[in-house]
Amino acid sequence: MLGKVKQQLLEAGGLDESRLEAALSHSLSKGADFADLYFQSSRSESWMLEDQKVKNGSHSIDAGVGVRVNNGEKTGFAYSDAMTNEGMMKAVKTASSIAHLQKQVPAIKIKASKIPQFYTNNDVLQGVDNAEIIALLNQMDNMARKIDTRITKVICSLA
Repeated sequence: MLGKVKQQLLEAGGLDESRLEAALSHSLSKGADFADLYFQSSRSESWMLEDQKVKNGSHSIDAGVGVRVNNGEKTGFAYSDAMTNEGMMKAVKTASSIAHLQKQVPAIKIKASKIPQFYTNNDVLQGVDNAEIIALLNQMDNMARKIDTRITKVICSLA
């Protein structure tokens, strides 16, 4: 699994462990206490059937790298949606600059709240053939129309 993560998140943007170490070293070079990098990658897909025809389909991929630098009680955050060495280093420099600002800002009390998780992160459409998705949308359309003959317009969406 680690190999897959490296391939999808790092190698695609020309990143490797030595560049990550260099980014963290730069983050700590001004005397910060702690620094970390976080990577994110998400994929979404959506289909819509209207009047028994596919009217809309979309696919999106979002990826990026974030940086957190702690310097005493100050924390700098920065993010780049360019998952490249250049994008990562810009975020590193920004987060480091924020963490080392000399301006005093009063603390704000934040109350933690527990939010229940209703959905999983499973991608139910991954690996499903487009023809199967369209067939399912058509099946949903047919089921709705069979409920009552007065139903003349059906819009089905799968995302």
